[in-house]
Amino acid sequence: PPPRPPGATLRYQPHKAPRQIRMTGQVHYAVARDESHPFRVTAPSATVTVLGTVFQVIDRDSTARVDVTEGRVRFEGPAGEGVVLTAGQSASLQDGAPVLDEASLPNPAAWATGLFRYEATPLELVLKDLSAFYGVSLQAKGDTSDKALTGEFPTDSLDDILELIALALDVEIDKQ
Repeated sequence: PPPRPPGATLRYQPHKAPRQIRMTGQVHYAVARDESHPFRVTAPSATVTVLGTVFQVIDRDSTARVDVTEGRVRFEGPAGEGVVLTAGQSASLQDGAPVLDEASLPNPAAWATGLFRYEATPLELVLKDLSAFYGVSLQAKGDTSDKALTGEFPTDSLDDILELIALALDVEIDKQ
């Protein structure tokens, strides 16, 4: 399996700031919705206010990124400028302001969930997702523009995943 992201720190003081966490590094959250008690994640370079969701925050080297798996969050830069993200959306800070990532990967939190989930996902995007996760280069041979994948795979073995994809979609995949 690929290495986990480097360590993160969390600080939580329930009596001083209920439902507020200070963090650094990379953390995956699943938060129950409670409009009367919002949940807030404060990182050195950004703030995320949860509107009931599953998401991850990555804050390293004075930059931040948020990937939303379920629900909605508000993502703010240090100046307070913000954007609301919904399931499947990602954003990162550019010059201190959050900017939507148009090319987000389908499984940004696979490191935390242990699963890849695809729903009619184009093969090209599946291979890009797997390449990023495992740190390898994956390419399908031939024209695969009409190939899409629906399925759920544990992150344990890239070779097993590639074998299943090759059989299901009748494709050959090169791994480097």
